[in-house]
Formats: sequence, structure tokens, C-alpha cells
Amino acid sequence: MSSDSGFCSFVVKGDHLDFDFLEETFKMKVFTKHKAGEIVRKEKMESDFIRFNEEPIGKYNPDETLIALAGKLLENKDIVKDLSEKACTWLVCYIQSDYAMMGVYIICKSIKYGCRVRN
Repeated sequence: MSSDSGFCSFVVKGDHLDFDFLEETFKMKVFTKHKAGEIVRKEKMESDFIRFNEEPIGKYNPDETLIALAGKLLENKDIVKDLSEKACTWLVCYIQSDYAMMGVYIICKSIKYGCRVRN
């Protein structure tokens, strides 16, 4: 496996998520989705869960891929804001090398705070 592979995701975990609405709104590839009560890897899901992936075109660059994902989320910033108030939302970027995969999780509230500090 090459050292330049990976992807970034937008994840939503909460109660009574409308998957159809979210998929239609964000128009991104859904990597996985589960309703509360489903059994996943021998564990019962406590909440609804959906993960959208932004995969790179060409060589993986975490910054460019995360910026592309953020751009898609900005197109629907009011919906993202509403989701973040009602559910747990976060971004995650995965980087794969020949030896391991590393995931970096970014809670959306942290991004909001970081932007306030910067401005």
C-alpha cells in the first residue's frame, strides 16, 4: 500500500437522524450508516450513526481533502450548525502508510473555538 492514501470524513451520531435528508443535503459518499438498535460487530448501536467520506482525486493530501470536505459542509452550514446542536458531530482524517493507519479526530466545536481565537 502506498504512503499517500487516506480520506477525510464528516460523522454524525445522534437520535432520530433523517438519513435520507442528510444524504440528499450533503451529496457525499456515505461510508456507513446505522440506526439505533442495530447490531454492529456484536455491539448494539446506542444512537443513529452516519459517516460521509471525502475521498481525494489523485494523490492524497490531508489538507486539500479536509478543505474540500469543509467546503461541502459550508454549503450547508446552517444544517451543520443545527446538527451540531442536536447531535455529536466530528471530522476525522485517516492517513495510511505501508506500516499503519492513523486517524485524527477533530470535534466541530473545537474548530469553532479555534476560529474565534484566530479572529
